[in-house]
Amino acid sequence: MSATTLTNAVVVLERVPVRERGASFTAAAWSIAVRADEGAGTIVRLEAADGAVHFRGAGRFLGWSREEMEAAWGAMARSDAPSEPELPQLG
Repeated sequence: MSATTLTNAVVVLERVPVRERGASFTAAAWSIAVRADEGAGTIVRLEAADGAVHFRGAGRFLGWSREEMEAAWGAMARSDAPSEPELPQLG
């Protein structure tokens, strides 16, 4: 089942702490929590230090392929909140 077939989906986008296997530090990743008529689940998107992008699905998204999660992410990871102003780097 793809993201386009989820009905009445409610999506919450947030930053979450994550730790890669073998890493000695905690990083931040983006997560979408989704509730739809078909079930609930989350997709976490991590941009690794080497530039690679990893997806991890849970709940409704468990077992989805990378391509399916990437497509779902693109369709659902939107925020209606105004973007925060970027502060200049001083120093």
